[in-house]
Amino acid sequence: MKSIVYLAAPLTHSNEGVMRDRERLATEAAAYLVAMQGLVVLSPLTNSCPISRAMEELYGVGPDDPRAFLSQEFWVHKFDRELLEVCSTLAVLCLDGWEASVGIKAEIVMAMNNGIEIVHLHPVISRGHIWTLYRQKERM
Repeated sequence: MKSIVYLAAPLTHSNEGVMRDRERLATEAAAYLVAMQGLVVLSPLTNSCPISRAMEELYGVGPDDPRAFLSQEFWVHKFDRELLEVCSTLAVLCLDGWEASVGIKAEIVMAMNNGIEIVHLHPVISRGHIWTLYRQKERM
């Protein structure tokens, strides 16, 4: 029986500082789930952002590269989908902007289509590393 939690978090924003904060908060939430809940957590944001930066630094492949495999289509519909398929739970990190996130919307639909449980993780005190998990049934 699989028991991996997929941690979905919003990323894209016009302000790079907000994007860095979202990446940091996703990493902190993943750390909380591992350290305090004993869960096995897969955090695509924590994983993919460093990979994306390394691709740009080492291979000159950046976000504006015309190659199709770097598009959001690749990250959401290929990379993230394949990761989500091995998970038992989708935990949505409810940071500002999560409800408008195209990526999170796609991840929720994928989870619903694959019978994966969906929970919502809300920051109670963001700098204090305290998180609250809410179980809520998603509707299509």
